[in-house]
Amino acid sequence: MPNLKCYTLSYDPMGDGFDTGLMDKQLAGRAVAVEHAELFCYDGLPRLTLVLRVVPCAARAAGVTDYRDRLREADRPLYDALMRWRRRASLHRVVPEHRVVSTRALAGIAATRPGTGAHLLDVVGVGRKTASRYGDEILGVVRAAS
Repeated sequence: MPNLKCYTLSYDPMGDGFDTGLMDKQLAGRAVAVEHAELFCYDGLPRLTLVLRVVPCAARAAGVTDYRDRLREADRPLYDALMRWRRRASLHRVVPEHRVVSTRALAGIAATRPGTGAHLLDVVGVGRKTASRYGDEILGVVRAAS
């Protein structure tokens, strides 16, 4: 039986979108897939209801080391910030997280800390399409963590 979670997110007019803090905490380190998303208004503010399927991670079950474990201690906070960004980006676009950018690429970004779009393209797993679609956002996360 699939493990489903339901969240209703409130729009944060002072922030950059929907408040995903509690959801990020509860789902940290777990892969999720969006089953259903519905946008509606309540009290004049947008709300987003998500039904998420928590996907078992085959790599973890098989004992494969997590990319985070391979990073230097100093790079792990950036990696965590990139993972949170990817979750928000996937929810915003209603696509699976791996379709935004791979976990391996996020680890490469955290390890190399690219400062420009050209340097971002040097990271394994980041192609022109990813760089053009998400490059500014990714570089913003890198700058904010530095």
